[in-house]
Parts: sequence; C-alpha cells; structure tokens
Amino acid sequence: MQKTFTNLVAAATVASTLAGCAGSYRAIQPERITSYQSTSGKGVPVEFSYRYGALLTHGPNKKYVKKNVSAGISW
Repeated sequence: MQKTFTNLVAAATVASTLAGCAGSYRAIQPERITSYQSTSGKGVPVEFSYRYGALLTHGPNKKYVKKNVSAGISW
C-alpha cells in the first residue's frame, strides 16, 4: 500500500511539474531588441557598478525609503 502511494505521489509531482503554467522558452536574440542601447562599443568589456543609497536619488521611491527607515534598514 505504501509503495503504491509513494509511486502515486511521485507521478503526480512529475505531472504537475511538466504541466506547469510557465510560459514556453524563447531564446533571446539581441539584434532584435530595439529598446536597448549599449553605452560601450563592440568588443569592449562590460562595466558594472553599484550605487549606494539609490532609493534616495529619485522621487517615486519615497515610499520604499520610508519602509526601510521604519524597518531600521540603513545605507
């Protein structure tokens, strides 16, 4: 009885994983992305940076700044 229950649970898990509601996969084709504009030239290494206090730099983030301050999260 326990073996059939285990097999049933395993089959249900596999079926739900395979029949999930996730969308289908499509490969990204960078040449078709029109809204992206690179700031570096071709073949140049990509630069990464981090901005401390980024929430404080723009107005619409006031709500999140207040939440962080009230939660005791500081920069």
